[in-house]
Amino acid sequence: MIAWWLDTGVPQTGPVAVFEANQVIACSPDARAEGVYLGQRRREAQSRCPQLQVVAASVQRDEQIFTPLVVMIERSVPKVQVIRPGLAALRVRGPARYYGGEPEVAKAVLSGINELGVTGGRVGIADDIFTAEQAARDTQ
Repeated sequence: MIAWWLDTGVPQTGPVAVFEANQVIACSPDARAEGVYLGQRRREAQSRCPQLQVVAASVQRDEQIFTPLVVMIERSVPKVQVIRPGLAALRVRGPARYYGGEPEVAKAVLSGINELGVTGGRVGIADDIFTAEQAARDTQ
């Protein structure tokens, strides 16, 4: 299972995008509403949304923001593997037995994070990390 938070590390004041190597790696809901998306080049993002606030990627800032999320996830599911800030892999075999199934584990993880006031979470369930991440990306 993959737990993914789109807006981790993004200030929630207007259209904001976090850039690394001139590509969007995270953006606020306001920026997405203006046509900004993950992987988009900086110039294209700024042309679609002229009022876009540009924020440079910061590993320290992202880790500081994401750590409370990991702690909350670990209350529901042990042994969380952080892939990068905003993206974590979880084993669900044991927790699925405890909660009554994989969808119930996903609900428990998302509800725990929502208690922190973090929205935009997605969960993907698959046999391997790559496929689970793709499933999380396709979830609305």
